[in-house]
Amino acid sequence: MKKNEYYEKLKKMAEADNDEELIVGSDDNGGEASDERDIYGVETQEDESSSGQGDNQDMPEIDIEGSREYEVLIGVRDMRHFVIRHMYRSFTGWFGLIISAAALVMLVMGWNVYGNMEKIALIVLSLLFTVVQPVQLLMKAKRQVLSQETFKTPIIYNLCRDGIVVRQDEQKVSIMWDDISKFVETRKAFFLYTSPVRAFIFPKDAVGDAGEFSNIVREALKR
Repeated sequence: MKKNEYYEKLKKMAEADNDEELIVGSDDNGGEASDERDIYGVETQEDESSSGQGDNQDMPEIDIEGSREYEVLIGVRDMRHFVIRHMYRSFTGWFGLIISAAALVMLVMGWNVYGNMEKIALIVLSLLFTVVQPVQLLMKAKRQVLSQETFKTPIIYNLCRDGIVVRQDEQKVSIMWDDISKFVETRKAFFLYTSPVRAFIFPKDAVGDAGEFSNIVREALKR
């Protein structure tokens, strides 16, 4: 496998889902149609353009001397945390919650006014973004991790002065710090976003000293 192909593979692993795209079916696995949604395989038109450019450009070479190394194996729990957080921090996620809350209020206030069909519709709508969609995301995150071989092998990250070197088995790619658009810390993990819908996941139990990891990344992003 060429390193540009492996880079695309890693981008697919790191990709969060857009909850609008989750509801509708789409092409996953880089173009192979599937009935089972790949919740980390959404590609926008912008992503396709960048992928095309990557075929003609070499990845940057980064010196790993003096770097800090982390070994990460993403589990079901890590993916679930990532997906749910991404969903409810997005505009469409919040908008969905507002719709469900409004439907619940209408249902309670109009219980003696609405007919059975209206009540059923409001019940479905109130559960759609608070129960149904989160359960769908959690189930698909679990299937994704358990079904793909890529998630069964640890990824080695070297955090260097100039960027991040990513290795898995015999494959290696380099990512410059300028390619990191956002750094997020939660109670359970760190997320290094490379686009609004993509992030590399670093569970806190995998990085050891969370404070040290956070300082390394924040200092690198300031340069």
